[in-house]
Amino acid sequence: MLRSSFFLASAVAAGFLGLTSVGCGDDSSATTGAGGGGGGTGTGAGAGDVTLKAPPERPAGAPDAAGDGAIMGVSALYLGDVDRSGVKSPKAWEGFGFDLDGVATVDVDGDGKITGADLEGRNCSPVQSEANAANLEDGAGGVDNSFGRNILSFLGSVLENPSALATEAISEGSFTLALDMTNLGTGANENNVATNLYAAVGGEDDVWETVPDILIQFPNAFVVENTWVSGEPQTITLNLTISDVQLGLTINSAVIAVDLDAARTSGSNGVIAGVLDTQEFVDELGKVAAEVAGGSTEGLCPGDPLFESIVQNIRNASDIMKDGGQAPGQTCNGISIALGFDATTIVLGEEAEPAEPGEPSACPGG
Repeated sequence: MLRSSFFLASAVAAGFLGLTSVGCGDDSSATTGAGGGGGGTGTGAGAGDVTLKAPPERPAGAPDAAGDGAIMGVSALYLGDVDRSGVKSPKAWEGFGFDLDGVATVDVDGDGKITGADLEGRNCSPVQSEANAANLEDGAGGVDNSFGRNILSFLGSVLENPSALATEAISEGSFTLALDMTNLGTGANENNVATNLYAAVGGEDDVWETVPDILIQFPNAFVVENTWVSGEPQTITLNLTISDVQLGLTINSAVIAVDLDAARTSGSNGVIAGVLDTQEFVDELGKVAAEVAGGSTEGLCPGDPLFESIVQNIRNASDIMKDGGQAPGQTCNGISIALGFDATTIVLGEEAEPAEPGEPSACPGG
């Protein structure tokens, strides 16, 4: 999301390329949203009533926020390889995210796996063939997080502790995300918490420089039972710089939520959830693949068989429509993504110097 050496995006690309060239506390409960905001109830895919883990709902009748505000920066990231206690688990990804599409994609016929029959009339169709239907399986409570379930396996093949490395990069000042909740008070329930989301670098003495031109506004965020929520889902466009390589990443139907402490000095059980447009993600990866891989173009440019096989694996992780919904009979064209985070109080300083323009792609036509 950020500047200089944004870990997540660069590691994703490096993970795909490296693999082929040589998934509040543990918030996996299906009954609540992040923190105490509560979840929604829906119907599973033929499996009876399922309490879907929807984002917390806006508190009806709560007063507008009128406090002194608070600024918190992400201090730890959880990508889905470990739970919030740092314990590795193949099911850790289920603890991050929400149900985005109103459907719990589960094993209906009881044969131990997701097949086309489990999806019929409820889900978009898997890419390529029914053999990829398993990629659409949700976590408990219908949690949508194909990034954690399917794509992180690539990361785990080349990076032993992706979440720990991401958190280490934050502690070294390489990047953070900052939530500037300008009028936040101490009430358990508040509406219209005007919030700005910044990308920031530095971190010396907890003072971070904001990155130019990266500002997302949440004018109607709210707090429900001490959980801050970004508000209505929206599209967030992040312009990333990775080792002087530009990468654009668009997250559709994005929702952010984080539990706040009483003093409004820290946040826990944070979630960033949304949907990547599969083709956009593939296109951006194609622009930076060779650079992220160290400048080598051997097999790593769009059109090369090696690169295209990697790209197909990404496409096969599609589990949802890019607008965050479902469309039975249509091929899935989005990849659900959910990241966990913790946050702590920071100070925002001056605006950082713009990153230097990156080199043109080493791939033909780049």
